[in-house]
Amino acid sequence: MRNSQIKNKFQEVYMVQPNDLGIAGLTYLYKSLTKFLKTAPFMFLIPLALFFVLVVYFVFGIYLVRLVNLLQHGF
Repeated sequence: MRNSQIKNKFQEVYMVQPNDLGIAGLTYLYKSLTKFLKTAPFMFLIPLALFFVLVVYFVFGIYLVRLVNLLQHGF
């Protein structure tokens, strides 16, 4: 392949159509949420994961500890 063909292929690969959900309100909500997740995903995901783990621990309690212990020794 020549250099110009390679450049054209790269331009094709990096061309991404804008996301449109068909409803203006949903598209705006989607773009505002994904914009935040693209720039700083860990500021949102780590507290959410910590909250989820705490809720699961408080709901299942000692059974969760026993399951983790069993899986830890099993593998």
